[in-house]
Amino acid sequence: MKSILSSISAVFVALVACTCCVGPLMAFAGMLGASVSQLVWLATIKPLIK
Repeated sequence: MKSILSSISAVFVALVACTCCVGPLMAFAGMLGASVSQLVWLATIKPLIK
């Protein structure tokens, strides 16, 4: 019983520890995606070299 409880608590602690890193990474990815979507107007520019 004690080993099962310690295993469950270890998994829980690992998940909580990951949230401090995953959350900011997801926010950064969202901001990056939103800023790249503002560059759609660049697709209308034609290249000079054919």
